[in-house]
Amino acid sequence: MSSIQVFYRHNGGATDLVGVYDGDRIKAHSARIRNEIATLEPNIIYRIYVRGPTFESLKVVLQDIDKAKADEVFEITIKTRDLQKAINIHTAIQYLQVEPEQTRVVGHLHGYISHQLVNPDEMLAVYHTYGNPHHPFHKVFTVMLHDIAWRQVKGQIPQWQGDLLKEASVRYPALDTALKNKVVEVQREVERKEEQARKNAARDAGGN
Repeated sequence: MSSIQVFYRHNGGATDLVGVYDGDRIKAHSARIRNEIATLEPNIIYRIYVRGPTFESLKVVLQDIDKAKADEVFEITIKTRDLQKAINIHTAIQYLQVEPEQTRVVGHLHGYISHQLVNPDEMLAVYHTYGNPHHPFHKVFTVMLHDIAWRQVKGQIPQWQGDLLKEASVRYPALDTALKNKVVEVQREVERKEEQARKNAARDAGGN
């Protein structure tokens, strides 16, 4: 049995110990670390350096992996209600190439965004992380766009909140354009459904 010391490398070169973990569990669920260890000489203790995601998010994911049970399907459950922290954890999962794919984490992000209006900082965090159309989880961004547009079309965003979101989005032309286009799209969809509902009501009334 081996153990793995994981160090976080900060910009500038300084390092901090993230933790010491069971080698078999980490190799079983992190393809990135498993592949790196495969390039090293066999040892009892391996030292691995990571960077990219935040120190805290990597620690959360590695601790969850370290608690994994061999006879159970491994799933990471996001407990935080802070969207930025949840995004960081999801980014750490991708960085470590966690196996199996953590679909519940993506579901958590979609659920958070769909059930409450994001604030400007959250909107920008989603945009910067998932806004690239080629990102494998770009849908997180499109879910957010649709939610903001739907609330705007339905008059569910107070003026002051709308102003704050607008002030944030105009700083990034691609985001601002995407929002405007989505509002137009949702407005047309709402009008189409309302028109169809009127036609159905008139048809039903005429049949009585």
